[in-house]
Amino acid sequence: MLDRTYSLNNFDPLLVNHFAQYIDLIESNPEQHDTLLQAAGVDAVYNTDGELVPLEQPAVRAWFVESECWHSDEVSLREAMLDPAWQPLRQVHLLGDGPCPVPNLNSTPPGEILTMRRTAMDVHVVRDSWLVLADTYYTSAGVFYDDSHAAPAKRANLTFQAIRIPAGTQTVQFLGNDDSWLLPGALISLVSLLVTLVLFRTKNPLQ
Repeated sequence: MLDRTYSLNNFDPLLVNHFAQYIDLIESNPEQHDTLLQAAGVDAVYNTDGELVPLEQPAVRAWFVESECWHSDEVSLREAMLDPAWQPLRQVHLLGDGPCPVPNLNSTPPGEILTMRRTAMDVHVVRDSWLVLADTYYTSAGVFYDDSHAAPAKRANLTFQAIRIPAGTQTVQFLGNDDSWLLPGALISLVSLLVTLVLFRTKNPLQ
């Protein structure tokens, strides 16, 4: 594991099964290998010699798609992701009720990311569109935009997330990616450790 380096097989500790299923999908379908990695935001892999090999298809952490394809269950969603014609940067697969239109491959993307930070990004969207994130989907995932509006995330492409963003230029702030809790959490852990050590060194801690 490399510090501050994203890694697909660095399983999310809270949702190990989601990532295990996704990697199993990649390994059991070598003909769709590059497409599934692109959908996961992976742009390079290590070969058996330990060399980092860039993929031919571009991959990014976040992007806007032309259309969304809805599925009533995971089985049909998986089958759609294994379609050789699927282009992750053009269409996102979601769980729920809705249509599945064929994306226009000749049109320009409906939005662009102007600047990107770890917990936020500035975007320009010409029409209401889905922003796909190659980040772990949680039921509490979502974003704030325009400093006032909240949008929940949908589980996208089996493991990741997508958020509906309205037209306009705005700042999108990710929910659940705030690091402000790290310092208080570290202090609480340190105090708890010190108290535990003191109790263990005391012969009769309860007297």
